[in-house]
Amino acid sequence: MSLVDGIYLEEKKSNLGTGSTSSTVVFRNYYAVFFRGETAISFLLDDKLALTGMTEKGQASRFAAGMTHQPDLHEQFAQIKQALAQRAAQAKPAQCQPAAPPATATPPAQPQPPQSAKPAKQVKPAAPKEASDGNWWDLTSRGADHLLKK
Repeated sequence: MSLVDGIYLEEKKSNLGTGSTSSTVVFRNYYAVFFRGETAISFLLDDKLALTGMTEKGQASRFAAGMTHQPDLHEQFAQIKQALAQRAAQAKPAQCQPAAPPATATPPAQPQPPQSAKPAKQVKPAAPKEASDGNWWDLTSRGADHLLKK
């Protein structure tokens, strides 16, 4: 089988689900493939046969074994080749020019000492309360008279 550039179809069968809900699903992926000797460059296509941006390089024998050529899609392949040519023309870098030598850098400024901030107001600690000989309930706002019912 001769390997020609074009759109190739890859079909993979897979089982989804488990038990009684298991079913077989066929996944179909279209690729625009370009052969360069023993190397193949493939571009994944979406469901409308447009470029997705995903590219893969591999052995040409892989494509011969797992994919089938779609000769009826030669018109779409011509459009894809044209789109890739436009992308390549836009992606060409401008003429390379040597970089300018680096400018002499000025030495860094000497570090400045931190500016002293105004001292914060010092809060005087509260005077300790005098210990009383009475019980804690005597120190309540209503006194000890209301603690017990009479």
